Amino acid sequence: MALAVAAVVSAAAFVFRMAFWLVFLPFRLLFGVLFVPFWIARTLLKVVFGALLLPVFLVVGGLLAVAAMIATVVAVISPLLPLLIVGFLIWVVVRSFSRRSTAIAA
Repeated sequence: MALAVAAVVSAAAFVFRMAFWLVFLPFRLLFGVLFVPFWIARTLLKVVFGALLLPVFLVVGGLLAVAAMIATVVAVISPLLPLLIVGFLIWVVVRSFSRRSTAIAA
């Protein structure tokens, strides 16, 4: 029974909706035609501002990408600094105790 009532109410709502839609269709078409120049102007302004700001966004984006790459390198290298320091100290000690080759005069 409830489904039958829901079907009748839904059909009546659909009929009223279509009636209102048909009554207001000329107004919707009129306002749609009146707003076309505003829509064109808005689109044109978006294109112009986009063309003006594109180089700025590209430069700023490039700088941000370089900064992100530098930050990534620093984040990867910084935990390895103690190992690099120990390696450098071992290299200095080995180099200081190794014999230097002598040049042979001919």
